[in-house]
Amino acid sequence: MHRTFLEYFCAWEFVWQFKETQTLTIEELKNEVFGKHWQDESWYEVLRLIAGSLESKFAGEIIEHLIEIFEDGLNEGAYEEKLTDILFLASDCILDVKNRSTITVTDNKLLNYLKKVAEYYVPYSSEDFLCTDTDLLNLIDKINTKVVSVITTTWSKHVETLPWLKTLAMYGLNGKDGGIPAMAVRELAQGWKDDPDTLPILKSLAQLIHDTDNTSAYAAVQELARGWKDDPDTLPMLKSLAQSSEDRNIQTMAVRELARGWKDDPDILPMLKSLVQSSNDWVVQNTVVEELVQGWKNELNILSFVLSFLKESAQLDNFGYLKHNVMEELIKSWQTSPEIYDFLYECAVDDFFNPIFWDFSTDSTSNRNQVPSRQIALKAIIEQFPQHPQTLPLLRDRAENDPDEQVREFAQKKLAQLEK
Repeated sequence: MHRTFLEYFCAWEFVWQFKETQTLTIEELKNEVFGKHWQDESWYEVLRLIAGSLESKFAGEIIEHLIEIFEDGLNEGAYEEKLTDILFLASDCILDVKNRSTITVTDNKLLNYLKKVAEYYVPYSSEDFLCTDTDLLNLIDKINTKVVSVITTTWSKHVETLPWLKTLAMYGLNGKDGGIPAMAVRELAQGWKDDPDTLPILKSLAQLIHDTDNTSAYAAVQELARGWKDDPDTLPMLKSLAQSSEDRNIQTMAVRELARGWKDDPDILPMLKSLVQSSNDWVVQNTVVEELVQGWKNELNILSFVLSFLKESAQLDNFGYLKHNVMEELIKSWQTSPEIYDFLYECAVDDFFNPIFWDFSTDSTSNRNQVPSRQIALKAIIEQFPQHPQTLPLLRDRAENDPDEQVREFAQKKLAQLEK
C-alpha cells in the first residue's frame, strides 16, 4: 500500500478513537501520540493529518503542548535542531487548523517563537564556520532556508508579517547580512511583488552587490532578474555584472540570468561569446559554455563555436572538466550529428582526457561508481551511433589500447556484445 494511504489510515484511526469511540482522551493524544512521536520525521504527516482532522479547540491544545515541549527543551538546553524541528512541526499542524481565529493566543505564541529563532540566526551562515561539525552546519543551513518561508507561508495574512519581512530584508543595508536576511529578500520579492516598497528595497540592496559576501544583495539581483525583467534598470545591471564584475560568483550568476531570461535579446549571444573568449577565469568560461550548449540546443553555429573554443583552450587549467561538461550536455540533450560524433570520438581516443566523475544513475548510494570521461564518451557513441562505420574499430582500439583498465574492460564487454 502507498505510504500516503498508510499515513491517512493511521491518522484516521487515532481520530476515530478520539472522536467516535472516545477510547482516546485529549491528554493521551497529546502525550502518547504527539509527545512520543514528534521527534520522528516519519510520523510528521500522520501528526499533521490528526491535527487537521480535529476541532480547532483540540488542535490548539495539541499545538500548545508542542510549544510546551519546546519551552521545556529550551530551559533544559536541548539540542537546537530538535527544538527548531518541533516548532516547524507545530507550524505545519497549525496551518491545517480549520478555524485558527479560535486559537489566536497559541497562534501568536508560535509565530513569535519562530521570529525569535530567525532573528537569533541572522548573523550566521554555514560558510562562516570553518569546522567539521556537520550537524551544526546542517542546522544553520536548515534554519536559513526554512524558518522565514515557514513564517511567510503559515502567517502570510498576519498583520505583522510583511513589516517584519521588510525589516529583515533590509538588514543587508545595515551591515547585518546573512542567510536569513537573504531568504527574507526572496520571500518578499516572490510573495509581495506588488507592494510599493518591494522594488525600492531590492534596488537598494542590489547597489551593494560589490560589497564583500553580501548575500542579500546577491539575492536581490537574482530576484530583480527573475521578477522585474521589464524594469529599465534590470538588463543594464546584469550586463554590467556579467562583463565587468571581479567577483566570480556574481559574474557567473549574471551570465546565467542573462542566458536564461534574455536569450532573444540581440546583444546577449554576442556578449556571451565575447566573454568566454576574453575571460581568464575557467569557472566563468565553464558557466558561459554550459549556458550556450543548454540554451541554444541543436544550433549548429553554437556547436561549431563551442567546439572551436575547446580546441583553442586545450592548455587552460581545468580544461578537462570544461570539456567533460560540454560532452555530458551534448550527450544528454542534443540531437545526434556528424559534428557531435567527431567530438565524442576525439574524447574517447584522447588518452589525456580523463577527469573522473561520480555516476549517480542508480538510486542506491552503495552502487555509485567512478566513471572515466573516455568511458562516458565511448558509451554515448555505442548508444547513439551504433551503425557508424568507425564505431566498431574504435571499440576494438579502446579494448586493446586504452591506458585505463576500467575503460578497456568496458570496451571489451561492449565489443563482445556487438560482435555476437
